[in-house]
Amino acid sequence: MAARRPFFYRNYRLSIHYHAVMYFVRLVTLLLLLISPALAKKNILFIAGNPSHANGEHEFRAGCMLLAKALNESGLDVEAKVHYYGWPKDESIFDGVDACIVYADAGGKFGEKYAFLDKKVKAGMGIMFMHYGVHPSKEVGKKYFTPWIGGYMETGWSVNPHWIADITPKEKHPVANGVTPGFKSFDEYYWNMRFPTKQECDCCHALATSVPTPEKIVRYINLWNEHGERTMGTKQALMWCRDPKTGGRGVGFVGGHYHRNWAIKDFRTLVLNAIVWLARSEVPKGGVPSKPITQAQLNENLDRPVKGKPVLLPTPDLLKYRPMKMPNLKLREERIRKARERKAKKNAEWKSDKKPALVSLDYFKLPADLEVSVWGTSPNLYNPTNMDIDHKGRIWVAEGVNYRRHNGRRPGGDRIAVLEDSNGDGKCDKSHTFVQEKALVAPLGVAVFDNVIYVSQPPELIVYTDVDRDLKFNPAIDKREVLLTGFNAKNHDHSLHSVTAGPDGKFYFNNGNCGAVFKDRSGKNFYMGGPYKGGGGEWPINHLAVSGKRSDDGHIWTSGFTVRMNPDGTKCEIVGHGYRNSYEQSLDSYGNTFQNDNDDPPACRVSYILEYGCAGYFTRDAKQGYRSVKRPGQNHGRAHWRQDDPGTMDAGHIYGGGSPTGVTMYENGALPEKYNGAFFSCEPGKNTIFHYQPEPKGANFKLEQKNLVTTNPDKKYAGSDFVGGGANKDDSKILFRPSDICVGPDGAIYITDWYDARVGGHSDRDDSCSGTIYRIAPKGFKPKVPQFDLKTIEGAITALKSPAVNTRYLGFNALKKHGVKALPAVIKHLNEPNKHVAARAIWLLPHLGDLGKIECVKLLNVPDSNIRLTAYRSLRRADINILPYAAKLAKDPDPGIRRDIALSLRDLPAEKTKAIFAVLASQVDHTDKNAIEAIGLGAANQENDIWLAIKAAMKPGQPHQWSDQFAKLTWRLWPSAAVSDLTARASHPGLTSDARKLAVESLAFINHRSSADAMLVLANNPLTKADATYWLQRNSRGEWKDMKLKEELKKYTGYDPSKIVATPITVPAPTKPKFSVEDVLKLTGDASKGKDTMMRCVMCHQVGKTGASYGPHLQGWGTSQTADVIARAIIEPSADIAHGYEGSVIQLKKGGEIHGLLISNGDPLVIKSTGGQTQMIPPNLIDGKAQPLKRSLMLSADQLGLTAQDVADLVAYMKQWK
Repeated sequence: MAARRPFFYRNYRLSIHYHAVMYFVRLVTLLLLLISPALAKKNILFIAGNPSHANGEHEFRAGCMLLAKALNESGLDVEAKVHYYGWPKDESIFDGVDACIVYADAGGKFGEKYAFLDKKVKAGMGIMFMHYGVHPSKEVGKKYFTPWIGGYMETGWSVNPHWIADITPKEKHPVANGVTPGFKSFDEYYWNMRFPTKQECDCCHALATSVPTPEKIVRYINLWNEHGERTMGTKQALMWCRDPKTGGRGVGFVGGHYHRNWAIKDFRTLVLNAIVWLARSEVPKGGVPSKPITQAQLNENLDRPVKGKPVLLPTPDLLKYRPMKMPNLKLREERIRKARERKAKKNAEWKSDKKPALVSLDYFKLPADLEVSVWGTSPNLYNPTNMDIDHKGRIWVAEGVNYRRHNGRRPGGDRIAVLEDSNGDGKCDKSHTFVQEKALVAPLGVAVFDNVIYVSQPPELIVYTDVDRDLKFNPAIDKREVLLTGFNAKNHDHSLHSVTAGPDGKFYFNNGNCGAVFKDRSGKNFYMGGPYKGGGGEWPINHLAVSGKRSDDGHIWTSGFTVRMNPDGTKCEIVGHGYRNSYEQSLDSYGNTFQNDNDDPPACRVSYILEYGCAGYFTRDAKQGYRSVKRPGQNHGRAHWRQDDPGTMDAGHIYGGGSPTGVTMYENGALPEKYNGAFFSCEPGKNTIFHYQPEPKGANFKLEQKNLVTTNPDKKYAGSDFVGGGANKDDSKILFRPSDICVGPDGAIYITDWYDARVGGHSDRDDSCSGTIYRIAPKGFKPKVPQFDLKTIEGAITALKSPAVNTRYLGFNALKKHGVKALPAVIKHLNEPNKHVAARAIWLLPHLGDLGKIECVKLLNVPDSNIRLTAYRSLRRADINILPYAAKLAKDPDPGIRRDIALSLRDLPAEKTKAIFAVLASQVDHTDKNAIEAIGLGAANQENDIWLAIKAAMKPGQPHQWSDQFAKLTWRLWPSAAVSDLTARASHPGLTSDARKLAVESLAFINHRSSADAMLVLANNPLTKADATYWLQRNSRGEWKDMKLKEELKKYTGYDPSKIVATPITVPAPTKPKFSVEDVLKLTGDASKGKDTMMRCVMCHQVGKTGASYGPHLQGWGTSQTADVIARAIIEPSADIAHGYEGSVIQLKKGGEIHGLLISNGDPLVIKSTGGQTQMIPPNLIDGKAQPLKRSLMLSADQLGLTAQDVADLVAYMKQWK
């Protein structure tokens, strides 16, 4: 008998057998997976587009859900899910997807996301587009759809009739499994797709076909053309594919207009088969099984269901429609042509019944080395709101004939006009209409880039492409596309303004404080809120509802803003915000952005835009205006732009009253060299073009104002809000109202003149609608526009050198397309003697391959700080990882470069940036507002982490030992982590009063409950009680409103709503004047008596140091006014109310009214009345809402007891009171 094996031996043998078996199983499984990917579970993603059609048509969401349900219930190893509407915010939804089906309008309108899909398709994801989804733009079709799915629908080539097709799937192809050959259905089946040739794609072929014949066509619609006629009766692919050996498969299907068709078994099975095949899974021989669809299921998930009108199941009657007669294309074209001619004739026939006029050249004062000439005038153009000059020297003008109360004056709508100097004599001799539409109502912007024209017409930014380049928009040939939409307000000055090109290849535009809610072409939402809504116009967007809401970029923005974007509307960024009504922006070739901004009462400004910075017109939560937070004794300019608050950029040059409009940078051209680098700003309120030569000063720019040209050297202004609005139509010097300024490709300066006695105040007085274009150039100037061919590198370099910014963009774009081949010419361009011109090459380097990037990085080490700054910016704009270069330049001696380093760290993880911030903070000049602000902007949403890192690095000591530098950094970063330190610093008796005040103020801008609690403690400390109480009152009705501080406020500030008694204060209605302006003008005034009489005005106006700061500031106002304007303002104050001083009336529940200036319309409501009396009134005392008073808050001359002689004396005094 054999000996027994030990127990451990038997287990060892069992273990060997077990592992061998498991190894074999795993090996077989792996081989099966490698041999047959179809055995793996397939993930299918449907992307359903936005609603666009009537109930039962283009039901993308409902259709996708029916198909996904069928797949999930098919018994196949697939899992389908649906995303709607549009592009998903979370792109991880694409992870592991085997097939993506896009059922949407216009190819999905995915913008830059097509590139994302391209990577997925190349990595193996199948992609399918259905119905309107196969109709992208031609550019997208060529670039993506042909390589993905093997064809696309093209406007002007393909057709889209509604017809009854008998569809036959490709024999022996998996999509044909279980599908009845020749099944019939009625749909909008496109045909004559743009397919590649067999040589271009040998893996592309039809999957399902039908032959359209005239008797099958139920309806011919908008895209019917001669190609449809030609291909009638020929076999057409209604479903097709691309089946490459590597990468994802692709399918296109033209059906799916009518939702009911998903209830047709063959129709549904054909598409389900295609989807399963697309995912590289095996299609069952009988086709993908699916349950019959009921009418109830057909009506689930509809976008816009109509009560009582369900979507019905398809019936045989749908296949019995009578055919429609084929359109006579020649007759139709003739009708269209005649209709267009009639419309053009009707529109062209419009002209003012008043004789055109212009300001004589005799009135123009400008430097001795320049001269002004008339280039073009009415009737070649009318009421020019904005202009651009193309690379051929043609001037494109946006017109505002239908401006404001005159909407409808030109029945055909406003237009974009094109003016030409065809014989080269320096004057316009031809003009015509490029486009005119009823939808165009005083558009405020036009920008021209070759044959692509951007028009700013709220609520839309419209792009016209002049396909045939005949300079006339023909909707049958040319393209009109709404690039972006959601901008307030139509026929309103504070709305969407013009597009300009930057040296970085990006486009820039701005919108006034009417606000916006818009989505860019990347799918990112922006909420530009604010409390302003007034001044007439149409307001299609409810921006008030989104005030304080974070945009998709993670930040809270306020209305009045600048946008930077790609030319196709993708990758929008907010560059600056918090403006009132900045008309335009202009960038120099280093990438510095400048603007003007319009406000009355007098606080107009010219500023450098600190990237991401807030100008301060609204509070940072977008819910209050500057008046609500004005500090006691603060001068108007600093209050208006909140210059003493953290979170605002430096306002630059605040020059007082005005109505600034168009701006431009001048860097090279026909003018003498001393003008290179100039910033020109139109000021129609002062009949002047201002001239600045910006010079870097710390983290900001020195901006000293001079005149380029003026018609009013004596500064006797009229017709603007800041001077009372009145104007004499016969005073020619005040009729020059420059609306825009551009540099032409010939190097001269061109100015459009609105020509009107009135400017601002939402009104105009010139019934002739006259407009003129003036040219400023050296004496004896002969215009010459350089010619170039962008297809050559030499031609593109010539365009890059152009004085005209949009021509330079053409050069930039062409050189970028030339790629590495252009690098030697671009490097050579860096040696241009004009530094501005040379800098333009820097922006191209990162786009010209690895060698270009290397050359750009080298420039970070050159002595010229402007070149270092531009090189850094160009790397950043090219989306290159900026952190290594930020660390390198953090100790740069130039504060402007350190400013940009801080800004470039925004939205990057604090863990990666805090060390760089610490280096920057240690060098910051705390007296330089923009330098401090840049660090705050760069640290946005991560202030605590950055502040703690800075504190650890700087080691500032105990709170009372902090340096002024660290204290100011803390003030700007508003970190809640600093609350205890700031409380201790504010309470320390050894600090100066100013240091304690800053600590209290720093707490006031920390929007955190701990800060409010600290402020309540400080309100009980004698050292800080006054300051803390002020901030508690201010914040409790502002940013701390939601903290419910009322009970604590009773204790510390005395504000107890239950004990408030509202005091009625009214301004009596004016009586009929006992004397007229003419009576006053006949008298001789005595200025010395007028000075004494002026003291009667102190109830509303500040006279010297006496009086209430309630009405407009008068000192210096009269020196620029005519006597009649001053007299009328006193005799009839309601005739023209100063902008910003419109009164409100509050009805009290217990009777009586309060008249005054509404400071805050919240809880409590704050109103300031005659004598500067300010009341905080809880809502329970108010009957309804505050309403406009509709007359002046100022008493008339008669009510003040003034005689005609008294008024004459006041006029005399005010004319010399400076």
